[in-house]
Amino acid sequence: MASSTVAAAELCAQYITEHGFLDADIDSFGTILVPSGVVDAIYLPHRLGECVIEEMDALGLFSPVVENISNGVLTVLTDGSPTDTPVTPCPTPERPAGPSAVAELRTNAWLFRCQAIRTVRVSRIPLPGPTEAPRRWRKYPRGRDREAFATIAELAISVGGHLTQAG
Repeated sequence: MASSTVAAAELCAQYITEHGFLDADIDSFGTILVPSGVVDAIYLPHRLGECVIEEMDALGLFSPVVENISNGVLTVLTDGSPTDTPVTPCPTPERPAGPSAVAELRTNAWLFRCQAIRTVRVSRIPLPGPTEAPRRWRKYPRGRDREAFATIAELAISVGGHLTQAG
């Protein structure tokens, strides 16, 4: 086994035990990935992400943040949905959307307006590897501390609205 593979495996194990990134694994390209649901994430364009980090700091909020070095996208990791949470199916005339689906759709629409993206439920979220390329920690995890998704989503929407108004 190559030393980079060993280092990635050790780091992946550390992420699992110290930070609760359960079921994290390494893909065939050597990228450490954690399944959504274990954590959730909001991908933010660089300018919005910087402003969200500043606001999180001002409010005393903490969630780990990953920066994609190649494109500047900042990913805020939040608490995930419990694995037994049912998936909200797409509404149909026979099965209209309930209040939680409507609220979730509204949140996702507002995030989209800010050019922010919520992690899709079945996706895997890339974490920084041992070489820190192409991702690095902007805010390294503190144990298993992560804000609720709704808290960070509301903050991103609020900050994004101010940025849009400011031009």
